[in-house]
Amino acid sequence: MKNMILLKIILLQHQLQQNITNFVLDIANQFAFHDEATSGNPAYARFGVIEFASTASVTIPLGNYSRSQFNKDVSTKIAYSEAEGTTRIDDAFMAAYFQFQQNGLMKNKAFILIVDDVNTTNNIQDAQDALARLEQYVTLPIGTIMTGSWGDLQDGYQRISSLLGPKNAFPSMDDDQSDILNRLDSTYPCTALPACSAIIFVEEATTAIGKPSKIAFLQLVSKLVNSIEHTPNQRFALALYGQVVYKDIEYQTFENFNQTLNDFIDSVSHSDTPNGGTTNLIP
Repeated sequence: MKNMILLKIILLQHQLQQNITNFVLDIANQFAFHDEATSGNPAYARFGVIEFASTASVTIPLGNYSRSQFNKDVSTKIAYSEAEGTTRIDDAFMAAYFQFQQNGLMKNKAFILIVDDVNTTNNIQDAQDALARLEQYVTLPIGTIMTGSWGDLQDGYQRISSLLGPKNAFPSMDDDQSDILNRLDSTYPCTALPACSAIIFVEEATTAIGKPSKIAFLQLVSKLVNSIEHTPNQRFALALYGQVVYKDIEYQTFENFNQTLNDFIDSVSHSDTPNGGTTNLIP
């Protein structure tokens, strides 16, 4: 069982093939689930499933599941049907994009695309555009081809290789489980604890606030984070804004966050930077 810190969505093309369910279960059950994490071995994986044909639907939202609950959901909620229309991989990618955007605290993120064919130039271009957005969150895209389906398997494999990169594409869903798992292991070796909570501090850094108040805020943040009981999987973040965002949110461990705070306290104390002239709350 792999104790990997991972967020993963599996994208399924609608088809009349029960072995897709078995594939999802076989892959997912190689990992530790949320209910199996312990203080001594705290890493686990989150999963989600999106089904698509001419449209995409979130069958199992990305989230924390027990092994039994996820297995039950996969077995009962994945609906097989004769898919009509085009294979809209771009819609699947965008559905995954919003799932990762809403639930993506964990650093390691991957998706596995299972498709029978990619058969038009327009679909490839649309998929490339959607993939560019999805890759803001996901660094490991994986694709594999269903055997025994209606498409041209070799042509589909070549198109998936072109879309995701040759090392991320696999020619047969039936034969490539170990290769897919090895690709996940090599990309995301389990070397750190998962983040289970995050506290974000946001300060206006403008002339109107003034240098003393900015310093007082940062010092207060330091007192707050140093007064709570710490665990290895907490994260903290600081953002500073004025006309624009001067310091964006970056999840950090307690030690790294304290260093960030001290650096900004020094920066504001010596040069009063950042120090915007106007305030824009939107970003």
